[in-house]
Amino acid sequence: MKMPRTGRRRIMRLMARVTAAIPLAAPLRSAAVSGTPAPVKPLPKAMAQQAAAQLPILLELAQPPALARQALLTAVSQLPSGHPRRRRYRLAVPFDTPLFPPDHLLRSAPGQPGDAGLDIWLALPPGLRRHDVLILPDEDYFWDDPQTGHAAPDTGSYAAQFIVHLMANGGGTALSIVQAHPLRRYGKTFHLLGRTGPGFYWDIRPAPPSPAAAATLADDLAQWLGATRQVV
Repeated sequence: MKMPRTGRRRIMRLMARVTAAIPLAAPLRSAAVSGTPAPVKPLPKAMAQQAAAQLPILLELAQPPALARQALLTAVSQLPSGHPRRRRYRLAVPFDTPLFPPDHLLRSAPGQPGDAGLDIWLALPPGLRRHDVLILPDEDYFWDDPQTGHAAPDTGSYAAQFIVHLMANGGGTALSIVQAHPLRRYGKTFHLLGRTGPGFYWDIRPAPPSPAAAATLADDLAQWLGATRQVV
């Protein structure tokens, strides 16, 4: 049975974007960043374990990390097309596979809001990240996610990539969530020199990571994986 042409095209576009390791909505950002940042030197093992312990644990699972990762990959891949989270969690990519982007493409660009959790994760040696998973949203998909305590009435819709960090915890697994390339989209504004000429374009800006988005993903995974939710 052949897949509909529109479905094939959609998947090909998504896979091409991930294969090229292009950060989410990079063509829509207001500023281009040239050059490749210097790689982060991994921490020594003892220091790395201490650093990893600083990542908030959101879930605990009874399975060891390898089995927990497989369960996570299966849960995301089997979301039905009509599921309310299908577009938010379009693709799950295991660490250390060809589709997983290199560190410098996950790091925040100079001048953009930083994230201590992402910095910690990037400094971990590959051995402590080997069970991790990157969850990507659908291309150019944003969802409602108000900023807590923000004074502006319009806080914009939100999108981000999620790094799910799985670490051994006794005989089971502790799970943390880090966000990469968080963005907020605010209406449309007119640009005389837009990418395709004069017209109205989405106002998309780099943003701090959303605690609400991480909490929602943790709640979803707790339900799908039968994990114990930790409140931080």
